[in-house]
Amino acid sequence: MRLLIVAAAALACLVTASVANSADSRTTKIPGCAPQCLPRQASEPGKLQAGKYQTRYFFAGGMTLLFAKGWVSGEDSTGEFWASPTSNRNARVIFWEDVHAAQSHVPGFWNRVGPLRPTSASLLALLQTNQNLTVSKPRSGKIGTIHARVVDIGVSDGAINDDPECPAKACANFLMFPQWGEPYGIAGKSISRFYFADVRYGGQRHLFVAVIEATGRTELTAFAPTARKLIATVRVPAS
Repeated sequence: MRLLIVAAAALACLVTASVANSADSRTTKIPGCAPQCLPRQASEPGKLQAGKYQTRYFFAGGMTLLFAKGWVSGEDSTGEFWASPTSNRNARVIFWEDVHAAQSHVPGFWNRVGPLRPTSASLLALLQTNQNLTVSKPRSGKIGTIHARVVDIGVSDGAINDDPECPAKACANFLMFPQWGEPYGIAGKSISRFYFADVRYGGQRHLFVAVIEATGRTELTAFAPTARKLIATVRVPAS
């Protein structure tokens, strides 16, 4: 289970995609079925050097970011990339592809809600109907140069706990991944800022997500400027 602040298929028909947002404007090949059809791969990069980092597995190894000194990453996989400042390990910036909505009717078990590959608008609409969540009014933002819908999501005061092992009064798990079985959720007063963007590669539409995690509203406000600087440097081989 991927609760907030808890640090947890052969390729077919490769289709050339225009790299509208890559740092060097090169052309790369990512299949439209990725990441679902990619072999599951994961690494733990550890301490990150200042400068340009290119993912090993996330976004088929095609995402780049520019890090300042003092960051560490605990996962670079076909499903996720995340990094934290070494000075604040309770805060993270996370990136995903093609997550979909989930809800629980029996604590400890979650079912998909809506399509497996939603758009940013359709996923937001589903999350706004989840009574375990508070979802702010969407506003405009960017992941790198890609337009995104931005919302802050937390646990509602009347939330029904859906996790028997929740470390707080209530946990709300509400997203699931195309390759991994456990859901993503938020515990107690923690809060996340989500950037939902619609992208295309390999001739297919995909959902690209960036998340700023923090343990509360005050912590989110303090961390957000640093996180936004990192998110602004992101380049991916997608349009």
